[in-house]
Amino acid sequence: MQVNDITRERLRRLAEATVGDAKVLSLFVNLDPREFATPPARSTEIRSLLDRAARLERREDVRGVQTTHYKATIDLEKYPDIVPAKDRAAARSTIATLTKALGGSKSPVEFWIDEDDLVRRYVQSLRLKVGGATSSLRQRLEFYDYGTKADIAVPPADEVQDLTDIAAAGIGGSGATP
Repeated sequence: MQVNDITRERLRRLAEATVGDAKVLSLFVNLDPREFATPPARSTEIRSLLDRAARLERREDVRGVQTTHYKATIDLEKYPDIVPAKDRAAARSTIATLTKALGGSKSPVEFWIDEDDLVRRYVQSLRLKVGGATSSLRQRLEFYDYGTKADIAVPPADEVQDLTDIAAAGIGGSGATP
């Protein structure tokens, strides 16, 4: 019986290994016959894994921290499957509204992850169709000072507002979100 001796540390050492300008990429494929019983299913899974591996971009510095830059695609239609069962109908309704506003269910994103698996930067670009007009939105979030103690004062209730219904109405939704 073969023992799986792949550890996070071993994968990290392999990922950091270089040969000249090349980088070693180690891929793990679990083609369990209960899940991938046919050759087309196995082939699709291997192609999918290679596509995901191709999104591994490069090492980059973010605010003085070395990170690995990844590109991915979020498929909004998969979201309802991961929320609690009681929230799935509302999630499907929200996703249908967003999909209509975005003109599709897929959204490209980029992440910069450090060696401690902490997100250091997140970028997402969207094109929204609102009221017959198309708008572009690009958001870039940077995360830093992990572990720093924060002293946060909660504002009084009369100084805050839930904008969910207003935002949903703007893109033709009901405002019901899980």
